[in-house]
Amino acid sequence: MPKRILEEASPLKEFARARASRKTILERVKVKHLRIGDLKSGMTQINLKARVLEIPKPISIITRFGGFATVTNASIADETGIIQLPLWNKQIDAVSVGDLIRVENARVVTFRGERQLRVSRSGQLSVIEKR
Repeated sequence: MPKRILEEASPLKEFARARASRKTILERVKVKHLRIGDLKSGMTQINLKARVLEIPKPISIITRFGGFATVTNASIADETGIIQLPLWNKQIDAVSVGDLIRVENARVVTFRGERQLRVSRSGQLSVIEKR
């Protein structure tokens, strides 16, 4: 085999480099608390701390099971960015504007063109510091 072919960019090198970058991304995701700027749609098991910027007036909706619920999309932020956090029923009264909150076991989705951080059923939303 000619030496010049061996010296050219190898697809195996590119594969190894891409695999290494995926590994570092996975290691970064395992960090205890992420920053909002690091979040991408599809990420799961997210833990982070953020400050509540805004809580719009809640609206009442009919759920797919025929019950009623209240919901609002609060804006939360840290030093790296802002994201929407849907709050349901009792969660709405649990937090106030200016509170520092901890979100555990959440996932990132895109809803109507905006990123949202959704707390799963096994997740938790807690207030660390009241303002």
